[in-house]
Amino acid sequence: MIRITGRGLASDAQTAHYRVADQELVCQKVMDGLAAYSCDFPTHQTTDLPEEFVESPIMTATNSTLRYRGEAYFDRKFREVRYWRSNIRGQLDIDGLPVCQINFSEPHIHVLNAEPLGVGLNLELITGPALVLLLTLDDTYCLHAGAVDTVAGRIGIIAESGAGKSTLSQHVDDQWRQVSDDIMPLRIDDSGSTIEVLADFPQLKLSDNRVEHSDNDSGNSPDVGRKKLDYLLRINPVPGSSISFSVLPRVQAMLQVVRHTVAAKLFDSKTLREHARFAKKVSTLVPVIEVSYPRDLHKLDHLRQSIIDYLSSTT
Repeated sequence: MIRITGRGLASDAQTAHYRVADQELVCQKVMDGLAAYSCDFPTHQTTDLPEEFVESPIMTATNSTLRYRGEAYFDRKFREVRYWRSNIRGQLDIDGLPVCQINFSEPHIHVLNAEPLGVGLNLELITGPALVLLLTLDDTYCLHAGAVDTVAGRIGIIAESGAGKSTLSQHVDDQWRQVSDDIMPLRIDDSGSTIEVLADFPQLKLSDNRVEHSDNDSGNSPDVGRKKLDYLLRINPVPGSSISFSVLPRVQAMLQVVRHTVAAKLFDSKTLREHARFAKKVSTLVPVIEVSYPRDLHKLDHLRQSIIDYLSSTT
């Protein structure tokens, strides 16, 4: 369970519950941006917020360590990001102002500004780096990736910005069904033999922040509820006229998993070690395949069919 609170908000009857990446989120206020993930829980003893919450001191150079400083795209523009860490707490500053604190022992996300929790910058921080960092406590790591269910299996799609990843994944027919658009949480199943996709994660680039699935599935359509990740594709647009596939060697495959992990620059040393172990496991259990294709968005239908044909031929 992860608690979400905000400065100046008192716990009251408006406490809201959400299910995201198999985690129960308990929020002081309704978060409009998570409406699609709202859920009811049959018991309340583990989901109450504390009646009194004492805010932790603001983290600065005098009481913590600056772990990261750089730029990232939040709320429609690039902003300066600073990440402070001290013992069990972290803090995200945006454009020089403290915005969000993270408690890794409870776990708990606390928003420091007076803006609504479920919109704009706050929503992006809560469901972005803050939640991603807390998910690592459950050995769940998020890839910047799309995901689709196909007749050949469930595919994760990674690519550099502008390569056509979102456009490729946002297609629906009886052979290809979008599961996620931008963030794909992964974890190793209990048996240690399967990598699971946790598809219930906010996709902020989409309307309602959620991938929509048709209720009128045909008999030949993919099973949207299947969790196992069967393939990881790296999309590589190149000049030329042909489509080619190559299975990446283990080390290169592992590096691709590391490179496309969300918020990895914010990981502490322990999390980095665990993440390396996880990336090695993913590259062992899931074929990582590079797909080179002509840089022509009008040929994506042909690319989709080529991907399905290639993967079907390998099984």
